[in-house]
Amino acid sequence: MGYLAVTMGGYGPQSESPKFPEITNFGSTQSPKIPGRLYRPGDFGRGVRELISYSVEAADMTQTKILGIDPGLTGGWALLTDHGAFVGADDLPIIRDNSTAWVDAPELVAQINACLSERVHIRAVIERVHSMPSQGISSAFTFGVGFGSVLACLQLLPASIEFVSPATWKRGLRLSKDKSASLDRARLLYPQASLKRQKDDGRAEALLIAHWAWKGTAHG
Repeated sequence: MGYLAVTMGGYGPQSESPKFPEITNFGSTQSPKIPGRLYRPGDFGRGVRELISYSVEAADMTQTKILGIDPGLTGGWALLTDHGAFVGADDLPIIRDNSTAWVDAPELVAQINACLSERVHIRAVIERVHSMPSQGISSAFTFGVGFGSVLACLQLLPASIEFVSPATWKRGLRLSKDKSASLDRARLLYPQASLKRQKDDGRAEALLIAHWAWKGTAHG
């Protein structure tokens, strides 16, 4: 949140006092946008307009967007405002080369940035996952490469990174392991999101991870 304080009364813009240069800066305020321009306390014209503009720009820097990520080759990403409103969601972009596959980090950064202004803070919440005992060596390696490329993407944004286990966020939303149930819940919460296909469960769970994070912030 940005704050703007304004005082009224006094003189207008001052650049330099020709007779008394030593008092030019006395009681004056440096323009936040134009180097060298000074304002006496209370200029209620150009100075105030510049200060308001500067304060709005500064306020944008304090805005937060919540980014939920369901990692994996069939995963997705979703973005909410700090008020829980839907911003965007999509599948993770994947690059494949024979048996190896990974998340296209530059493309993912581009997709997310297309929904953002450059001054916002991104709070990324990613599902903490690990290889399963039943996975083979090759599968576990591919899984790890994909997860690492997601983390690289978050560093490129940049974003603050938090991890949450599947059990934690699903318990918080009273969901089971059933991905169809996650899809149905996401459709109810965010009807404007594109979740028509059954295979959209990745972006649906990303939405729910972001929703879980927002809910914890809003009510916690």
